[in-house]
Amino acid sequence: MIKKLYLIVFIISPLVLSGCLPKIGGGEKKAEADQFVQGSVVPSFPQTVPLYKDAKTVESFESMDSWGASFVTEEDLNKVVEFYGTSLPALGWEADLKKNASYFTYNIKNEQYVGTIVINKASDGKRTAILASLTTR
Repeated sequence: MIKKLYLIVFIISPLVLSGCLPKIGGGEKKAEADQFVQGSVVPSFPQTVPLYKDAKTVESFESMDSWGASFVTEEDLNKVVEFYGTSLPALGWEADLKKNASYFTYNIKNEQYVGTIVINKASDGKRTAILASLTTR
């Protein structure tokens, strides 16, 4: 009995985790449309989000009506915060800045999207990390 249960778990689990089983429910977009890219921004990433000059893209994704991307730059954290403080409103975004203990978060929205931009020190303590996430309204 236990051997059969293990067999079922070991056969079914990888299929479920890899997305090989059909979806249950009526999702309009198929999982094949999901994208995850390392080293560049997915082509569908909303063009109205300002990207910091010379920042290197770590990874990005698109899934259904959501996008995310992470970047690193050699620039000082305060310069990056200032850049987004002026660039977001200039591109039509409402941006509410919140300073936390060691990082900054812009809660952003416009007519099409809502999201956040988090600006923090990178794990190496030298560079600045930027994380952008958006969903359609």
